[in-house]
Amino acid sequence: MNSTREFIKSGLSVAKSGFDLVSNDQLSKRLAICGSCSNSNIINEKIICNICGCDMGIKAKFSTLNCPVSEGDSCSDVSLWGEPIAH
Repeated sequence: MNSTREFIKSGLSVAKSGFDLVSNDQLSKRLAICGSCSNSNIINEKIICNICGCDMGIKAKFSTLNCPVSEGDSCSDVSLWGEPIAH
């Protein structure tokens, strides 16, 4: 139930932004971080996050979405992508 709510919330965020995408450089940076993260698995050539369950190849493209893992410790407001985490 919670993941369904998060999926809908994320979809609305992306739609409200006008489906705003990150630059190719930013996408490459995000995917490199995800690909080396201990919280992800490569399944059928896709990076799947073990925390949120997302295909990061899709999630990383959208400017309004962020990595669910905090940088350093769980109290940090910065994601592993080095970007602010929206709460």
